[in-house]
Amino acid sequence: MELPRAACCVSSACHLLQVLETIESGKGSQTMAEGISGYGCGDYRQEMVLNGLRRRLQQENLSEEDKEALRQEILRLEEDMGLD
Repeated sequence: MELPRAACCVSSACHLLQVLETIESGKGSQTMAEGISGYGCGDYRQEMVLNGLRRRLQQENLSEEDKEALRQEILRLEEDMGLD
């Protein structure tokens, strides 16, 4: 079973909503720039790795050992990203 495309971009969408809310609130360009600069290429890369691990976990031909290793890696990455 493959994750829906919308689920793959949840973090990016949340970040975009934060930036849009900052713009709409009129808090100024400095606040907007701070919001944008807080999310970089490394963050995007981590999201893509996490999404890839989640997709691999959905594969039917994995052993329980492989599934557990993927779950542990997902948990570690989520913790590193502050998603726990």
